[in-house]
Amino acid sequence: MPKKLPFIILLGIVLLSGGGCAALRGGGAAAGTVAYVMGELRSMEEASLERTWEAAQKTMEDLEFIVTSKQKDVLTARLIARGANDKKIVIQLKKVSEDLTEVRIRVGTFGDESLSRQILERLKKNLGIGSDAAAAGTAAYTLGELRSMEQVSLDRTWQAAQKAVEDLEYTVTSREKDALAANLIARGAGDKKIEINLRKVSEEMTEVRIRVGTFGDESLSRLVLKRIKKNLFF
Repeated sequence: MPKKLPFIILLGIVLLSGGGCAALRGGGAAAGTVAYVMGELRSMEEASLERTWEAAQKTMEDLEFIVTSKQKDVLTARLIARGANDKKIVIQLKKVSEDLTEVRIRVGTFGDESLSRQILERLKKNLGIGSDAAAAGTAAYTLGELRSMEQVSLDRTWQAAQKAVEDLEYTVTSREKDALAANLIARGAGDKKIEINLRKVSEEMTEVRIRVGTFGDESLSRLVLKRIKKNLFF
């Protein structure tokens, strides 16, 4: 083998790696792209920094979070607020171009993907950008747990959850509730455990989490959620 061949191969690998990284950077900057990385939700929005800043502040007002700090200059903006249970919400904006802004959202120290996506969805709504993926009322099944955001109060959702368990003829074994959260545990057919966790996001927004058994049961979880929704709106 010629002596220069290993060097040529190594050089080719380096060039390919660099090109791949550049491609990822370019692809990651597309408007509308959303990624949840290391506890932080990141998005590129096709709107100016000014418009996005106004939308972010309106979002905090809509969700009834208390703003504790806000800073802005011509290139960046940062907003800190407190939500239910004094949870810290940080929204950071960065001007990419005149009509493109990077949005970063972190909830708490380690992140909360569900709430981060809810905040982003409301921000998009205030920008006039539609996105049904994270809208209130949609549900996602992840790691054995069904999660949903319902645009109703914690009290109403709690009543609907208890009625759902009664409708499905499950036996309630435990129920707890305070001003910010609620937990209901029941037993279904085959002594299967059904757990419903509720968390107040704002006065008119509640997070619902449903787990069936240890490893989850998507079909049954969706049946329980469907019955809760029915009791909420009918």
